[in-house]
Amino acid sequence: MTPMDRALADALIAARNGGALIETLMTPPPDDWAAVQAAVMPMTGPAGGFKAGAAETVEATTFAPIPASAIRASGSIIPAGGSRLYGVELEIGFTLLAEPPALDAPDFDTALAARLAMVPAIEIVESRLDDHINAHPLLKLADCSANQGLVVGAPLSDWSGVALDRPTAKFTIGGSVVWDGPGNVPGGDAFLTVARFVKAVGQHSGGLKPGHTIITGALTGLLYAKAGDTVTGQIDGLGTVETTFG
Repeated sequence: MTPMDRALADALIAARNGGALIETLMTPPPDDWAAVQAAVMPMTGPAGGFKAGAAETVEATTFAPIPASAIRASGSIIPAGGSRLYGVELEIGFTLLAEPPALDAPDFDTALAARLAMVPAIEIVESRLDDHINAHPLLKLADCSANQGLVVGAPLSDWSGVALDRPTAKFTIGGSVVWDGPGNVPGGDAFLTVARFVKAVGQHSGGLKPGHTIITGALTGLLYAKAGDTVTGQIDGLGTVETTFG
């Protein structure tokens, strides 16, 4: 890890502990975003899942660990305090039920699909950068793509009837419907995003393990709640997920 990347990791750790936000315009992008993530993880605790970024190839696939301590079941209350953005994203997730197949298995996709249950998920978004929207993409990745946590609904073992590209979704924040219609899966195929991620992640942040949940990108874009709001997401054929900000 370069000295600049080490300094960025230390600044991210400080920001997570209530220190100053990182000045986006004054901070160069990291040389190795994955190394910065890995350096921050001991402070957040072991991963319980990952964000998977859609990409056209395995080599271009990006990802970010989600601490196990920040993953909650649907219906949970997110403790008051500590949030600045109250960002929320409704997403298709997959929970790994068993060890993934060998990466060179000729039937890799089929074997992987058999080891996955689909879940509706709400990602909690909270950046350690002072300008997450305009920050350099590699700086965002170093900050674990602004992940603060995940709320997961009931798993669906047979997800063959769920649209992987444009599922119909409804998203309600604080009693107001903010989305009602087809959602857009980043990359156009939620399972393909997961398959490429599984081949790309290796042993990053301890590697992918049974019980981990992988999310595949916002169906509705990044939206915002406020303290006290209940946030409810529904995806046709998949089910409902809900949380309340304390």
